[in-house]
Amino acid sequence: MVSAEGNIKRFSVTCRDTNEKAFSYKEYIETEHWRMLKEEHRRSKLSKVCHKCRSEEVFDFRLRTKKRIGNEKLIDLVPFCKTCFVEESINPKEKLNLRNVGKKKIVRRSLKPLAFNPLKLTDEEKRVLFSIEPKLRGSKIYEFYRKRTKGLGATNQWLTSQTKTTCKWVKKHC
Repeated sequence: MVSAEGNIKRFSVTCRDTNEKAFSYKEYIETEHWRMLKEEHRRSKLSKVCHKCRSEEVFDFRLRTKKRIGNEKLIDLVPFCKTCFVEESINPKEKLNLRNVGKKKIVRRSLKPLAFNPLKLTDEEKRVLFSIEPKLRGSKIYEFYRKRTKGLGATNQWLTSQTKTTCKWVKKHC
């Protein structure tokens, strides 16, 4: 890297957990610290879908910001599938702005595919929804969404909103 004054900036990172030193980004992503951080993210409740295409086949991670390199937080790791990871490397001009994606936005993105969509309901799912006794419908649907989104950070407000939307649709189409 070259600064505005023309001086060469040196890349040097000491990892907080393992005290490993890396003198290039390529060396850094091969450290035990980076491997441990990726594994910790995979075990966490954070989103495990590709940031770009929403695929559940996560291959690798990119850093949201390099400000905390060597001392990252889990939220700094952005998951990508193999295809998007390679595209991201080949097309640097089309890079996603990873810094502006906060935790709430990540949670919303991971819940979006799980939201109620009557167009995606199979005949079997419709039959089950219509067969639930009206007095128990709200609590059964709420439980369904709660189990389906376990570990994704769904709030009670989101669960209640999905339950109400589903109940209204079932009531209208029964």
